[in-house]
Amino acid sequence: MILTVILIGVMFSEPRATLGVFHNEKTQDIFVLKMIGAFFEMIPTFSFSLAFGLTSTIACNHIPFETNMWTPGRVYTWDDYIKWKIFRVKITNEAIDAPPV
Repeated sequence: MILTVILIGVMFSEPRATLGVFHNEKTQDIFVLKMIGAFFEMIPTFSFSLAFGLTSTIACNHIPFETNMWTPGRVYTWDDYIKWKIFRVKITNEAIDAPPV
């Protein structure tokens, strides 16, 4: 069980992969993915890796979905804790809803 939790944490340590699978506008209506996402959110390492990935995406230099170019980080504000973010993928023109950290 511990190895499974570690593998899930490593597998979903990239927040763009997690957001693309579980928070994509095209996958919001698929019941199986909703159930798998709800199960994963009960695992502390999954929630922590998503929160850490979203925080580091805002605060550190990163490649955003919109431009696919290096962007400097910014100061983390109160709005980042309470508001959902919508990322628009430039290549596929998909909207991805990121939960507040």
